[in-house]
Amino acid sequence: MKKYGILVGILLVFALVMPTAAIGLPTFDSNWSGDQVYDNDITNWQAVRTGTGDLAHVVAQNATGQILIYGKETSPGVLSIPVEIADRSSEPGTTLGYGPAMAVNATDVVYVSYFINTTAGLEVGLASNEGGSWTNETVAAFSGVAYVDGYRTAITLDGLDVHIICTNPVTDALVAIAYNETASSWENNTIANDAGPVSSVASSAGGLWVSYDERVGDNLMLVRYEAPVWYVPSPIYDGNDVDGGIGTQNAIAIGSDGYPRVLFTTKISEDGGDRLYLMEETSSGWGPATLLDERETDVTYFTGVDLAMDGNTVHGVYAVSMMTSTDSTLRYLTDNSGAPETSLIANASDAAYLFAYPAISYTGAVPLIGTGYGNFVGYIIRPVFNPAFTTDPSSGVAPLTVTVTVYSIINPSSVMWDFDNGNTGTGMTDSTVYSSPGTYTITMTATYGVTEVITQKTVTATGDTGSSDRPEAEIQRASSTESAAAGNATRASFNLSSDPVKNIEILGYVVPEDTTASVLTLKGPPDDTVPPGQVWRYLEMSLTGITKKDVLGAYVSFRIPEQVISSYGYSLEDVTLVHLTDNGWERLPTVFEKKEGAYVYYRAYTPGFSYFAIIFDEKASIRDLPELEQVIEENTSSADEHTPTPAPEETPAGANATAEPTATGNLTETATPTKTPIPSVTVPLPEVTPTQESPAPLAGLLAGVAACAAWCVRRRE
Repeated sequence: MKKYGILVGILLVFALVMPTAAIGLPTFDSNWSGDQVYDNDITNWQAVRTGTGDLAHVVAQNATGQILIYGKETSPGVLSIPVEIADRSSEPGTTLGYGPAMAVNATDVVYVSYFINTTAGLEVGLASNEGGSWTNETVAAFSGVAYVDGYRTAITLDGLDVHIICTNPVTDALVAIAYNETASSWENNTIANDAGPVSSVASSAGGLWVSYDERVGDNLMLVRYEAPVWYVPSPIYDGNDVDGGIGTQNAIAIGSDGYPRVLFTTKISEDGGDRLYLMEETSSGWGPATLLDERETDVTYFTGVDLAMDGNTVHGVYAVSMMTSTDSTLRYLTDNSGAPETSLIANASDAAYLFAYPAISYTGAVPLIGTGYGNFVGYIIRPVFNPAFTTDPSSGVAPLTVTVTVYSIINPSSVMWDFDNGNTGTGMTDSTVYSSPGTYTITMTATYGVTEVITQKTVTATGDTGSSDRPEAEIQRASSTESAAAGNATRASFNLSSDPVKNIEILGYVVPEDTTASVLTLKGPPDDTVPPGQVWRYLEMSLTGITKKDVLGAYVSFRIPEQVISSYGYSLEDVTLVHLTDNGWERLPTVFEKKEGAYVYYRAYTPGFSYFAIIFDEKASIRDLPELEQVIEENTSSADEHTPTPAPEETPAGANATAEPTATGNLTETATPTKTPIPSVTVPLPEVTPTQESPAPLAGLLAGVAACAAWCVRRRE
């Protein structure tokens, strides 16, 4: 037996190095990529389906029309050497492989139906590798009938049962072929009359659905099967209502909700032109037909359609052939955005090359498409991971709520959002509020497997030009307070709702009830100095309602999307909180706490409040935090041994800051004014009451502050 072996790798290299226009190869859209799998050994009759591992199974009629060949991908775009699965070349006048269809079960067993044209009549063949090797048999025969171009078979699996649907080209009878276990033979039953050349079948729990075009009545018809009964066909679309008749192309698929969707064509008029529609059944019955595409010239028509479902999301493919131009295209259909939309897959580069009989399947994470192209060429086509996103709206008056939505043929495994206003998010859709006027850059980081795509768009929030561009700070009162250090201090915790700072925990001798913590995300650095490393966020943190001398220090808990860290090229241990002092930017003790969901959580210690930055830096920060209670106990017991440090003079907020500090209550750890002053205490000293009485004299308090600051210096050294 002659073998039609093809060196696929050589073919692919040849396709890549030869100029596209020279050999008429299609031009693919940036969202798609195609691999040429057969060349010069096949006709346009082929079928493609996805098997395990999202790899393609391909069946095609060879160029002589006497042999059916099969190949399976060993990896995406690489086809195994094809094998012959049906051969009638030894029979004079017999050809086969017309109108093939394929079904693949969960264990990669393949079933292929096809027409066989003999001198005695038309037969329907079935090839399968069910037993581990390929066998083929004739499952139906129409005596005295010859094959007519354009007629196709359809096949589906219902559990272990194989069902084949086709039309007799002479009688127009729509025939269902299935194996009768009792009689141990294949049987065929006429389930409808006046059927066109193309029908489609889909199975779901509870039965089969078959769509076909009715020739005389010009209707799109549907037939239901619930074992063992075939029901009377019913029309679901009148081709003469607003169209010039029903077309010959249709495909049906069942959603996870158990309802069918049908993709089909109609004629615009007797003079030519085609329309493409999608219909969906719901619990209320069949909905209206949605017009997807329309071609009005008499030289343009749809040469094939196919449909697949991912849950209740539609995935479709159709070919548009224009006989007199290079505008022949292959197009994709989906309703994953909520409404059905079509987009380009590929363009023909030569008027002599047309797409024919496309097929689509969706059993993995992505749709897979197969198509004939031109003469004797086949393609397997996959989407490229090229996610984009929309902003709704893209501009408006502050406060402006913006919703972002990902569009991607391949659904990302993770999506991270940086809204440029201090907030982050995750998921295929998210939203944020821009409280202040300005132009913001939204960054989407989408991941699929090992591939990461970062895309940005800007949104503009407008407002009164006389108002400040300063964003609003989040201000919170303490969510809890408790006694600490054997009653010598108070621990107060402030929870925050915005990102990145989620909690501030202060320890002080006295924490009045009206104490508040404020966190503000800045658009840029507060002065002309720059922290070390790669800056991710600038922050201003401050306290009001409490004096500086009553605050010993604080823990700051913050989080960062893990995807953001990796997108900058750093590891989880390379994150540090830094603090702006009169001596410049200083690293603070920062520790990794945990990973939870899409975020990485950190905790840092600061002896004071003013401007901060979260940075990425391979120079690891101090990796342990001081125990504040222990520091207080040590300072209380040795208060008399220390020389008090004078309290700083009140100074104005940083004059060179991009965003001005808040008007009251910012705490600083230094006293000497510099070119860029650090915010200091601007609230009056609270009146001392019996409940606010400090546990140590003033000298002891100041000594405690000095000791804590000295401890941090030693830790940094």
